[in-house]
Amino acid sequence: MEENRKLQEQAVSLQEKVMVQEKVEMEEQQTALEAELSLEGIEGDRSEEDRLTEAEKNERQRKMLLVRFELNHDYQRMPLLHVTDN
Repeated sequence: MEENRKLQEQAVSLQEKVMVQEKVEMEEQQTALEAELSLEGIEGDRSEEDRLTEAEKNERQRKMLLVRFELNHDYQRMPLLHVTDN
């Protein structure tokens, strides 16, 4: 009888150890998945920043081209100056 009780106690102790180990592994896996999701969110934010930066760059280029066009257009309308020798 005593031997059976010891075996049962050992079995319960072993089950508890297995359950604790499984819980630790699940927590580690959950932490890893949360970190991965968080990282994806950060990367998504960076992509958003890149899109905004690209849009700002495109807007600056558009404005520069518009200014160049206007300057060129104004230049073409300027009367030619004739230089004469005195």
